[in-house]
Amino acid sequence: MKNIIIILLLISSFSCKKDPRVFIGNLKCEYASSPINIETSKPRFSWNISSGIYGQKQTAHQLLVSRQEDISNPIWDSGKINSSLTNQIIYNGEKLESNSKYYWQVIIWDKNGVRFESTVANFGTALLDQKDWDAEWIGAGPDTEPNLEHGFLKSVEEQASLTDTIKHDGRSLLLRNEFETEKEIKSAKVYVTGLGYYELYLNGSRVGDHVLSPAKTNYSKEVLYDTYEITTQLKEGLNVFGIHLGNGWFNPYKKWWNEYRMQWFGAKRAILQLHIEYENGQKVKITTNKNWKYLRGPVLYNCIYDGEYYDANLESINWSSLNFDDSNWKDVLIMESPKGLLRSQTMQAIKVVQVIDPIKVHKPKPGVHVYDMGQNFAG
Repeated sequence: MKNIIIILLLISSFSCKKDPRVFIGNLKCEYASSPINIETSKPRFSWNISSGIYGQKQTAHQLLVSRQEDISNPIWDSGKINSSLTNQIIYNGEKLESNSKYYWQVIIWDKNGVRFESTVANFGTALLDQKDWDAEWIGAGPDTEPNLEHGFLKSVEEQASLTDTIKHDGRSLLLRNEFETEKEIKSAKVYVTGLGYYELYLNGSRVGDHVLSPAKTNYSKEVLYDTYEITTQLKEGLNVFGIHLGNGWFNPYKKWWNEYRMQWFGAKRAILQLHIEYENGQKVKITTNKNWKYLRGPVLYNCIYDGEYYDANLESINWSSLNFDDSNWKDVLIMESPKGLLRSQTMQAIKVVQVIDPIKVHKPKPGVHVYDMGQNFAG
């Protein structure tokens, strides 16, 4: 019995021993984990610390930022800073470059002056300057649009004063372009947006999982674009981009033109810029330009408030894939910029989070099908 008591006491003493280490986690740049699209030259860093020691705390920190995953040759070393702060730590090194990847690490000292290192995290920049855009806005026209004083039209009544009559086009638009990569690809990032909404395809597959993108803005002041890492989707040799455009908030039906609902800005258009770096260090750009082609899409009517009409008979099968015959497609028109600054969309994207299957199908008359979804929802 005595031996058993001694063993139990030893087990108890080991189980109560606290882990002396400090763990540094939740490393974020601009409030995101490993973002690829930050748009500020002064990003903010943050982290959390945890420990099994009661009363443990950070007494100092040091940040290192480097172009290489090996952090030993940093472009910024904050030096040791006596502070308990773990967020809103602002970068203060050499100027960051557009379309670049950076690595960072934080070192902290605990209440006893013991030094601990985090893992190495990373972040990527989007296009930091409007001058970094070489791409052109493309679409199907019209050739000219009213030059509105505020950049948009608030009401149907306001249109009456214009000499040009605005014709709303509710049909979706398909844009297509083939391009070739010449060498082994090291990295590829694409920056893209379409107004009012867009879906991007590469070699027949969707790029990303964003829907109803970009987010609504006053397009005459600001237009948001998305950033996608597509290194693994690109192929060495021939590739093809496809963009499907809808009206969104940019080109609404006249009945919704008023100040507190939807304002007319113009006809559908898109802009895209792909940055490729080959393994040999060579860098190239692929952009939207006059060489792209367009065709009217299978969505005959689309509106934020009124939904859409989709005619599958008008689908162009495999239109965003290779070996597709686009000889009957037309050359795009170069469209005017919506005037707003192009800004990286860093907010969380709208995504599909649930699929609702119908529980019953009614056929009130021949050729008409009414689907009972089993619940009410907006969508």
